[in-house]
Amino acid sequence: IFDQLLREHPRDVLIARRLAQAIVYNDQRVGLCTEPLDLLIRRFPDDVELDCLYAVALIRENRPIEAGQQLDLARRKGFDPAVVI
Repeated sequence: IFDQLLREHPRDVLIARRLAQAIVYNDQRVGLCTEPLDLLIRRFPDDVELDCLYAVALIRENRPIEAGQQLDLARRKGFDPAVVI
């Protein structure tokens, strides 16, 4: 449902965040989480919450170094990842 809402409201970062959460926290998801999230962080490059959710997706794909880099990026932007994760 969030992907449809984002198509209808392509500049709404709140919808993008909910879509990212739905992807990342869906334990029954088959396939990579990072691919759809990559599109979201490209669309909203300044959104630190999406950076953090992308880090969670990287961890789920056993990519801890890249996840750490994403979290460092969020910190450099002045955000505490613990707020999201």
